[in-house]
Amino acid sequence: MKIRAAVTHAQGQDFSIEEVSLSGLQANEVLIKIVATGVDLALLGPLGCGIQTGAGTVLNRLKPEFGTSIAVYGCGAVGLSAIMTAKIAGCPQIFAVDVHNDLMAEGKSMIGVIEGDSVPRVFIPQLVEFYKTGKFPFDKLIKFYDFSEINQAFEDSATGVTVKPVLKLA
Repeated sequence: MKIRAAVTHAQGQDFSIEEVSLSGLQANEVLIKIVATGVDLALLGPLGCGIQTGAGTVLNRLKPEFGTSIAVYGCGAVGLSAIMTAKIAGCPQIFAVDVHNDLMAEGKSMIGVIEGDSVPRVFIPQLVEFYKTGKFPFDKLIKFYDFSEINQAFEDSATGVTVKPVLKLA
């Protein structure tokens, strides 16, 4: 049996959308069945990286109580995803800080989180549902580029033209 799924072939690597045979999976491979209908599969690729990290850090690790405030340091894909999910969590005041100062010298504390403390096969479908209901507009962070435009994608990312460039192979 073959299905279209988000696949990573080793822990820590990005996901890619592939048609896979369920009988051919290796023990170290991670597979997420794509159940999202009505969503462009190309749009889902970045969910396996920084977008999941930012969203998961808020929803899975910090778990802010409704009505609490939150400060997010860094406004790239991770930070902006955290900001969007802080709104979902009911944080009325969300502070976005995008200045690279020595945070420890300012008395701030930081936490380290990998992939948003998420179980991707559970969390990515939740993010897709938030997206489909208009609560998590992560598509606004993404700009698609043909692979031949790779240098432009890097430049646009560095200059802030786009937050999350995605290369498409023709």
